[in-house]
Amino acid sequence: MKKIFFMIILLLSAMSVGYCKTQPLKLTIGSDKEVYELDEPITFEVELKNISDKIIYLTYFCNGPFMKIFFFENEKGEQCKITYTWPESGPMPDALYPNDSYKVWNYHYPPIHIKEAKNGRGFYSFELTKGKDYSFLGKHKIYMKYWCLTSNTIQIEVRENEVADPIDKLVSQLSNDPLWRNGLFPIINLPKTAKHSEVIAECFKMTGFDQGHIKDYKIIEIRKVKISGSLPDDYFAALVDSNLGKKIVLFQYNNGWWTRVYNQ
Repeated sequence: MKKIFFMIILLLSAMSVGYCKTQPLKLTIGSDKEVYELDEPITFEVELKNISDKIIYLTYFCNGPFMKIFFFENEKGEQCKITYTWPESGPMPDALYPNDSYKVWNYHYPPIHIKEAKNGRGFYSFELTKGKDYSFLGKHKIYMKYWCLTSNTIQIEVRENEVADPIDKLVSQLSNDPLWRNGLFPIINLPKTAKHSEVIAECFKMTGFDQGHIKDYKIIEIRKVKISGSLPDDYFAALVDSNLGKKIVLFQYNNGWWTRVYNQ
């Protein structure tokens, strides 16, 4: 019984390879951008297209989740391949009509996390194919094999992580969270004309942390910011270096000074 089953698998595999070589299917990949930061996930789009004037019927064994292999080559000539075993983004159609395409992978599909792949975590396997190591900094040529098809080659560049402005980063995070104002916040009973340094001093007196209260601090910067989704959306943000680490204090006057402290 096992022998018969094995022979059936071999026959289907042979049929699949032969079918693939004789059918006019085009595999195309693209990335959502050309420049990435180190450890930033790379988001691909992968398309399988019928470029003939006939209907092409796809066999079920074309839908294997273990056939997505990305080949990388960097400027040093080092090469690697990353096999991604995540299933398809959706059921494969039974047939592709002329000029029809099937999105094997779209931009909403899980991206490739290079760091996770290199460590062999999750749905990845990583294999070094040329060189003693693979550096992901610099420019890379990438192509993909899916089923028995080979895609076009694209080029991306990976740069060192840029140091993000901490206040801008916090404002961006809060602007994408409609519930960010929920929770506790001290109201400072000082007039609107109070100095910002006075508001911050009172805020620290009323705000406790796991390590206690802030006793020593230095105000590095204070500036106006806009946080989308808030009414009103104008705030002051202060970057502060303290004995408990760097903090960002948000404050706004609205019949008293609304305040909240965030870790950088």
